Amino acid sequence: MFSNCVSRLDAHAKAYRALNGFVAERQSRAFAGDLAACAEIIDARNAVWALLDVAEGQPRSA
Repeated sequence: MFSNCVSRLDAHAKAYRALNGFVAERQSRAFAGDLAACAEIIDARNAVWALLDVAEGQPRSA
């Protein structure tokens, strides 16, 4: 049970590190008013959250 918890936490950490890298690449564009960059950040965040929810057995409702 403990190893399962650690594995899940590791998966979450990897997902958030990847998301943070993605956001960092687009952040300056977003702050400059690039709405496409803002949309990319929001879409990526939502996709990561949805994948983590599914992995936890709690799929998001449409």
